[in-house]
Amino acid sequence: MRICEIEGCGKKASARGLCNSHYQMWYDGYDIPTFPLMGPHGNQQKDIEIVQPTNFELGWLIGLLEGEGHFSYAGTQQLVVGMTDEDTILKFKSLCEKVLKLDKPIHLITTHTGRNQDLPMFAIRLYGAKSRAIMKLVVKHMSKRRRVAIWQALNKFSGTKLNITSLLAELKNANNTHS
Repeated sequence: MRICEIEGCGKKASARGLCNSHYQMWYDGYDIPTFPLMGPHGNQQKDIEIVQPTNFELGWLIGLLEGEGHFSYAGTQQLVVGMTDEDTILKFKSLCEKVLKLDKPIHLITTHTGRNQDLPMFAIRLYGAKSRAIMKLVVKHMSKRRRVAIWQALNKFSGTKLNITSLLAELKNANNTHS
């Protein structure tokens, strides 16, 4: 029998190594700071050391990510910010490089958007340890919807794509067996 991974809980684990109560808290986006983030082979994921931003920088970062951030998991944690405001994305890039103490600069992605491809679009994508560090830095300050997305990304939750054809076939078979 597996035991809940939350220190001191002791209840039977039912999903993601958590008991029903702690799983529901995680699913609802509440902070569970003692929950170990696991790597692909069951080992804990390595974190990178950060430089604590000033309160003003942290507030600016939280505001930007609340409005423009996208948090996900697809093989690794991902954080994406994209917009047409180059100065804002460059400030975000600079702040991430400072907080993450990076040797190499973060790559700025530039594309074009709009009907005539006339509007430049700028984006920053962070993966793995870099995205986890930023997510952990801001998660407790975010709205519930964003906290849920961040905790799901941190704990490797990726929604499954719905295959409508197979779903309809299953429903048809279920209806035929009940008739």
